[in-house]
Amino acid sequence: MTREEQAALDGLNASAKQLPSGQYQIKVMWKPNEPNLPNNYSLALSRQHNLERSKHLATEQGQEDYNKVFRSWIQKGYLQKVPEDEVEVEQAFYLPHFPVKREDKTTSKVRPVLDGAAKWKYKSLNDAIYVGPKVINDLDVVLTRFRRRQIALGGDVSEMFLQILMYPEDRQFHRIIFREKATDPLVHYHFVVHPFGNRGSPCVAIYTIKKQAEIMQFELPRASETVLESTLVDDNLDSVASTEEAIQLIQDLKKIYTA
Repeated sequence: MTREEQAALDGLNASAKQLPSGQYQIKVMWKPNEPNLPNNYSLALSRQHNLERSKHLATEQGQEDYNKVFRSWIQKGYLQKVPEDEVEVEQAFYLPHFPVKREDKTTSKVRPVLDGAAKWKYKSLNDAIYVGPKVINDLDVVLTRFRRRQIALGGDVSEMFLQILMYPEDRQFHRIIFREKATDPLVHYHFVVHPFGNRGSPCVAIYTIKKQAEIMQFELPRASETVLESTLVDDNLDSVASTEEAIQLIQDLKKIYTA
């Protein structure tokens, strides 16, 4: 493990805590002397105007599909409106966003991309954040486990990154501006959870589910083993010998993820 990876892991271990609600709250994996980011609202505003003129939102359906995702995030509490008296502050950083359409998806075909690599005054959000240590399982190990027994199981964790809370002081560096129509006033929001535009969010998410599995290892050993050894980011891929074992494993995995 490199020095940077160890520093990031130390930060995760020091800041991770499970709240009474069951959710985990973890600090962003800031590099030393960070966050020290220039307010990039001008960039976010320019990118918003470009988005509204782009082909992505050229049709009413395209606009509605995109708006629907943000409405869902707001409703679920992933995004919160920035209080009026906190909008104009020196220390704030905005994530420009744009839609990507996936025709192969059967559920939500439109996914917002949060551009954590967008630079302002030669610096981006991701320049200030560690990627973190390698916590993802090896692909060959996971696929071997997936193929080793008669009955294969697969499933993913819905909106995995968006289940983990940031510390309040980190939210101002994960802002967006959004409006449903170009004629509406712009609204400032900040993420309450770790968004996937943050380069450290994959590490934070995997670290968190593995930590929860380790806590529940004695209570649910087989399901914990699946989380610890048979997951790839948010996908669980394992195999069992019988239908009964498969049903029990699914039930126990749900207990780990909803604990």
